[in-house]
Amino acid sequence: MEPKLEAIQKLISHVHNNNYAGFLVSGHTNTVTESLLQDNWKIQYPSETMPPVFSFDGEANTILYKKDMSEETRVKEAQSIITRSFPNLNAHKDDKLCYVDETINSGYKYERLKDIFKKLGFNHVDFAFFAGMENHEYDNEVFIGVKDDELTGRFVIESLAIHGYESDVNKVLPKNALR
Repeated sequence: MEPKLEAIQKLISHVHNNNYAGFLVSGHTNTVTESLLQDNWKIQYPSETMPPVFSFDGEANTILYKKDMSEETRVKEAQSIITRSFPNLNAHKDDKLCYVDETINSGYKYERLKDIFKKLGFNHVDFAFFAGMENHEYDNEVFIGVKDDELTGRFVIESLAIHGYESDVNKVLPKNALR
């Protein structure tokens, strides 16, 4: 089976079997992740309704973990975005949610998001990624569809290309990540 298809099928099965109340996605390429989730859920589970997807755009993503600001300000701004953009999300603070993204590389984004969602009062946020780096150790709590350096690079390049960013894999992945 082609690694990308395997990663997608494994992740969809994982999130389905864990009965999440909703999914969180974020970033400038959030539409890619959201489409992969929705389209493949319909293929694998055509008679089942998929839980809601709360899709944070690039600006919100910057607030969640990138922008240099105090943690107090980050939490206030993130809560403001949730209240304004996703008023129904606050009702899920005690529900089991899953943050889904195309790739996990170093784990920095995962660590930052895990921390901010906890500070926002979301008590049960799991993390699932379609692909991750082969020789990197991640938390046992993280689900990765396929550990494959080349696939991870392909996801990154495809996402960047969609938005017109630099598409040279050597500039976006650690040196020698791809054999």
